[in-house]
Amino acid sequence: MMAASSISTGTTKSDATTLARLISAHAPYDGSFDLRAANVHALKVSRPSTRATHAIQNPSVCIVAQGAKSVMIGDDVYSYEAGQVAVYSVDIPVTAQITRATLAEPYLTLKIDLDPRKITDLAKRT
Repeated sequence: MMAASSISTGTTKSDATTLARLISAHAPYDGSFDLRAANVHALKVSRPSTRATHAIQNPSVCIVAQGAKSVMIGDDVYSYEAGQVAVYSVDIPVTAQITRATLAEPYLTLKIDLDPRKITDLAKRT
């Protein structure tokens, strides 16, 4: 289940621009790139999707730095753009489509995978 449809991170345009620059440094071409920190990935897509993609979204936090994406969960559609965050707390089937991306300003996201067991253990401590 997704924690929220769209969470404003309180970031400024400058923060999103800085994050986009950092992601670009680690994602030299389209694809997903593992970063040095465990379970952290930089994603880059340089053009909008022509068709929606079906997948199982694993528990994660996805911070959009540039561009935009739509995600459908059941009948609900969620749209994300720079400075917004998607939080997925469980494995869930989704249909996704990159809606804004160009060679000059690609879709860029920082994805942090979540371990549900560690989150459960942490929640038990509070």
